[in-house]
Amino acid sequence: MWPLLFFLISVSALAHATYTDLKDRTVSDRLTYTLIFGGLALQFIRALTANDMGIIFTAAALTLATFAGAWMLWKLGVWAGGDVKLFTGIAALNPFNESIIQHVTGIHQLLLQPITLPIFPLTLFLFSVFCMLPAGTAIALPTLLKNKSLRSELRTELIRRTSQIIQLMSALIGLGILLEKMQLNGWLVLPLLLLLGIVPSIPRKTTVGALALIGMWFLETGWMIRLLEGTIPLLLLYLLIWFFTRARTQAFTSTKKITELTEGEITGETIAEQEGVMTRIPFPSGRSIINDLKAKRMDALMNWMNPAGRLLAASRSAAGSTAEQLQQLKTATESGRIKNHILIKKSAPFVPAILLAYLLLQALGDPLWNLIL
Repeated sequence: MWPLLFFLISVSALAHATYTDLKDRTVSDRLTYTLIFGGLALQFIRALTANDMGIIFTAAALTLATFAGAWMLWKLGVWAGGDVKLFTGIAALNPFNESIIQHVTGIHQLLLQPITLPIFPLTLFLFSVFCMLPAGTAIALPTLLKNKSLRSELRTELIRRTSQIIQLMSALIGLGILLEKMQLNGWLVLPLLLLLGIVPSIPRKTTVGALALIGMWFLETGWMIRLLEGTIPLLLLYLLIWFFTRARTQAFTSTKKITELTEGEITGETIAEQEGVMTRIPFPSGRSIINDLKAKRMDALMNWMNPAGRLLAASRSAAGSTAEQLQQLKTATESGRIKNHILIKKSAPFVPAILLAYLLLQALGDPLWNLIL
């Protein structure tokens, strides 16, 4: 009874929050606080009826831990305040994955069995991040497809990445066959692929071609089937990531005059003032962060995370611009020390991804932890 009740409450709350998040990018405080305190109250009643106070202690501890982790994401500018409270409320109701849909449908497979550890909020977060790819893409897709330059970029990327993935799968299949024939551990394919990746272009392509011929020789028509089985999912995953990253910069950002900014708006760039000089620090992309780490340019990352001088706008601030910062920015604009424009971030709705992840986990159990543990 209790797991079904918690499931129905959670799905209803997430569905309502999804509607308001898509409509006006808000999540009701009344809803989230009701989930948090109502969830803990229900857990307390459950503990009393079961004569097991460990139930409420586990729920309370996990609720606090979830709030702490979500609050850190809010401080980093990843989540909005409504997301933090909503996730905390779901944690209060769901310390464990009860896999209600799985039980109703009668699915009973070892890999899909829910685990008995109270880490459901962590699992939900991980799945929500993954579900954000299709959810964010679907929301931004109409806007992206109207952009001619993005359509042209997509065609170029599609051709290039398809070729790269086919080469990767050809090498993977060929190396797998060689290792099997030589009776070597199959896990050796990973370091061999990494080694192949740093080989110069011409010998690498020659090696990949030879591995493709090995695959064709031993597998015959089965080689093409295995190639497609690996290429198509990887290509679809890449396209989801491509669309999502473009959505962040195209569909979820806009340019606005500084003189028209209002309190609470979240900027897409950081502006710092040091000794009267105004400096714009753009929000780093995932690729630029990776490149900085490779080149050991830690100063660039530190400059974004903790820029020198007085902050007039901070892209990492989930709370948005304060009234004092707005006044200082507008004064700097009027005096000509900074141009009258700034990037604004439109918050991407995260609640639909949480709802999708919650339903998936209730149907699939805990395959991730069953594989790891």
